[in-house]
Amino acid sequence: MVAQAYLAGGHVRVGLEDAVYLQHGVLAETNAAMVDKARNIVEMLGGQAMSATEARSHLGLADAGRTTRNAA
Repeated sequence: MVAQAYLAGGHVRVGLEDAVYLQHGVLAETNAAMVDKARNIVEMLGGQAMSATEARSHLGLADAGRTTRNAA
């Protein structure tokens, strides 16, 4: 699904709440493992993942450690 979402021009989101396997029969132990695999797939297809800061900005979310977007 990661490759399909990326190739269709969409955004990629992964996590253990969506799926629990990294590949057939191999359970993901952490969300980080899911993110690493998704990032590798996107990069193999020629894409580049956003940093956490870039993703927050793109989604209009507050910076890490801040409660509002306009906080000082």
